[in-house]
Amino acid sequence: MAIKVDKPGRNLKPSTASASKDAEGGGAGSAPPTVAEQPAADSGPKVTDVPDRDWDILNIPLDQIAPNPYNLRDMGDLEEIAESLKQPAGLLEPVSVMHREEFARFYPEAAESITQKYVLGFGERRWRSHFLAGLRRIRAVLRDDLAPTIREELIKENWHRKQPTEYEEALQFGLFEGMSVREIARRLNIKSHSTVQKRLDLLKLPQELQQAMAKKELGYSDARKLLGFEDKEQAVQAWELVRGKDMTLDDAMRHVLLGHQRGAEEEESLEAAKPEVEVERPTEVDEAEAETASEAVAAAPPAAEPAVVSTPAEPRESAAAAPAAAEASAAPAQPRPAPAAPVQSRAEKAEGKRALERRVASADREQACISLLSDPHAYTLEGVDGVISRALLGGTNQAARVRAHDWLQKAGQAGISVKDPESYFEAVLSSKSADLIHHASLATALATGEGRAADRRRPNWDAHDAAHVQFLITAAGYVPETAWERESLTRLGVALSEAARDEAELTDQESL
Repeated sequence: MAIKVDKPGRNLKPSTASASKDAEGGGAGSAPPTVAEQPAADSGPKVTDVPDRDWDILNIPLDQIAPNPYNLRDMGDLEEIAESLKQPAGLLEPVSVMHREEFARFYPEAAESITQKYVLGFGERRWRSHFLAGLRRIRAVLRDDLAPTIREELIKENWHRKQPTEYEEALQFGLFEGMSVREIARRLNIKSHSTVQKRLDLLKLPQELQQAMAKKELGYSDARKLLGFEDKEQAVQAWELVRGKDMTLDDAMRHVLLGHQRGAEEEESLEAAKPEVEVERPTEVDEAEAETASEAVAAAPPAAEPAVVSTPAEPRESAAAAPAAAEASAAPAQPRPAPAAPVQSRAEKAEGKRALERRVASADREQACISLLSDPHAYTLEGVDGVISRALLGGTNQAARVRAHDWLQKAGQAGISVKDPESYFEAVLSSKSADLIHHASLATALATGEGRAADRRRPNWDAHDAAHVQFLITAAGYVPETAWERESLTRLGVALSEAARDEAELTDQESL
């Protein structure tokens, strides 16, 4: 049972000025009550029957409070706070709590596993320190009014308290469930929503790689490279080579890619070498078909006889060894060792690195396109005209329409539920919806431009590719991150934003 401190002025509301956080990690949004509100140790607080109200100061058993699932802050060393709680002054600033029912109104999924009566708002370090100090209760101010915004407030507080790692940022952004990338950037006052998208992409990595990032074993720039693998298992294999064989990540990625390619080629060769199994032909054959086949066989040149290599006669013992050979052939085949990657020249390594960077950059731009399409009001008609014009003059193709249809579905802006891309665009044209037609046209134009920019058969970009990326930078907040892409854009006269330069500096520092 929570004990309410029944003293004059216990419901005093704080002034409009925000309370400053104390050295023990106070927390935004909770005003420090006066020391006079602390119940006297000898007399003890009185228990009242008045229902709890906002700003009431309560004395709550520790086990009736649940930590807030949206507080991802590292708790750090709590010993110093625990020692301070044993001093005569005790807890100078109460924690803030809200009723579980009120928390569940706004975050039902997060509240499913919570059984305690209260959920922490701010002050988790102080609450945990009470356990270390051997205390059983804690002073708390009731703040049900915090429930609608507590998720956002906690993320903001942790964001500004110290500079989190990129993976910690990803986890914090991931708490904004059901919210667009643009909205997350706006809530946290982040200039480039492309930064938010790139952090969220880290959550697509396999769990082994996410754990390596959490332990700070895997850096951000290397994690971005590993996102270029379509097969996530290959990404894990590359990371294991880095850890186990002291390879650079670029060499490990090439090793995995080349090994996979050679393995596939060997499988194809083995498949082709298998003897053809004669399939019994049906007895009834169309007469015209049979006649045509006979004529073709008659007209074909005679097949060359297979070469026969003569071998000396086998000794008699070989006949006795036949059963053993048969048994050996029936034994399960031993797995072939993984093929070693061929030795590459310096030029080949540089070319492989460029190819990897282009794959990563293409995946980044695709996310920027989907982010842009998710918000039809995020771009201006003037900017879109150039994108559509370039696509029309350059010519669209089926691959671009398939990609555009996929992007619109991922962005939640398809408008019409049709699975087949060609049928979808026919339905869009028949819909007579100018907005939908315009949005689908933009998606197709972006997909056309991206298909051209991502084509690694083209060694260099031209002005059309630069214009495509320039539009993504302007309209979608895209930040070019790879060295190859930045060099290509600079060569073609595209000025990089401050966010792009900062991101480039961060990537370059990690690559050293």
